[in-house]
Amino acid sequence: MFGQLNRIKIIKELLLQKLDDTLSKLAPIQQGINHLVENESVIFTSLIHLTNLSKDILNKISYELPQNEQLIKQIEIRLKEFFIVSLRDNYIQQSEAREKGVSNILTQLEENGSNILTKLAENDAILINLTSEDKTDLVPEPDVLLMGFLYSFLPHRVALDIGANIGNVSEILLESGYQVYAFEPYTPTFAKLTSRLNNHPDFHPMDFAIGADDGEIDLYIAADTSGQELYQEPSLYNTLSPHSMPSGLEFMDKVPVTVRSLKSLQADGKIPEEIGLLKIDSEGYDLEVIRGCSDYPIPVIVTEFWDKNHVFANFDAFNSLKVLVQEMRVRKYYWYIVVARRENQHSSDFVYEVFYYCNFPQTLNNSWGNVFFFNEYQVFKKALDWCATMLPMAYFK
Repeated sequence: MFGQLNRIKIIKELLLQKLDDTLSKLAPIQQGINHLVENESVIFTSLIHLTNLSKDILNKISYELPQNEQLIKQIEIRLKEFFIVSLRDNYIQQSEAREKGVSNILTQLEENGSNILTKLAENDAILINLTSEDKTDLVPEPDVLLMGFLYSFLPHRVALDIGANIGNVSEILLESGYQVYAFEPYTPTFAKLTSRLNNHPDFHPMDFAIGADDGEIDLYIAADTSGQELYQEPSLYNTLSPHSMPSGLEFMDKVPVTVRSLKSLQADGKIPEEIGLLKIDSEGYDLEVIRGCSDYPIPVIVTEFWDKNHVFANFDAFNSLKVLVQEMRVRKYYWYIVVARRENQHSSDFVYEVFYYCNFPQTLNNSWGNVFFFNEYQVFKKALDWCATMLPMAYFK
């Protein structure tokens, strides 16, 4: 019993000690609370002061805000004015620099202008000499130059010159690299042809005409009846198919000549089967020459055409562009270039304009020229590029 009382006493003492410790810790808190209570009126007074001060600041801001907006607008205006002035000054400086550069260029042109004009004059003189110094050695027609140009793009180097006359075209073809088979049925002209080119190893002349079938036919001989020698080489107009003629040029005679077709010549081995270019200038008989071709493809076929109002086409002409195009389409020649001529209305001295167009079967009034037919687009494109560089293009509307 005595022992239990001692334990209770000890526990009581411990509890009292804990209580004393707790009270001692609460003492500072109580002091703080007392201090807050003492200063509560001061804090409240401070809060009231802060509130009033905030109201004064807000009132001042609300009063000064419109004035600040006006100030901002004034600043924006001043900035714009500043940038405008800067841009203007910069533009003036650049303009002055450009004017100075142009002035320097003009000064150089003035100093060197006489030399430039002299160079141009010298070049013009060269062109004049090329075209007019020697009337017997004129620059070739563009059609013939195009035939020579195409040599580099054809699979075969053989060219046939139908209606070779005295060999103007054959000579250019030989110089371009072709092996030329030339056909001229008129004996006096054939003699001039062979005398001119017979020494060339790639030249093969033949003294008969070419047509649709083998046989014999009359060759109509043209003569200059103007009394003024307007037509220096009237044999150029000899034909197997007589047609209308200009004043001063007439068919005065006819002689029988042998006619062969190209397919029969190939069958007999007289000409190669592989041909690169066929040029036909038979004065209105071109369609018959085409109809005598074999089935061996020829990459380029060149024929002559006359507009229906041309002096040679008033009657009995069978080489209109439309008819030639129809015939060649049947033979799978789907692309063609027309190199045409038309007399210059402002000149009476046989001066004519040369131009080109392609894949359009119409002709300009009173025009004439040659048509290049192609069975492969790649070769046609090469020829078209050449024409676009060398000749003006005609546009129909």
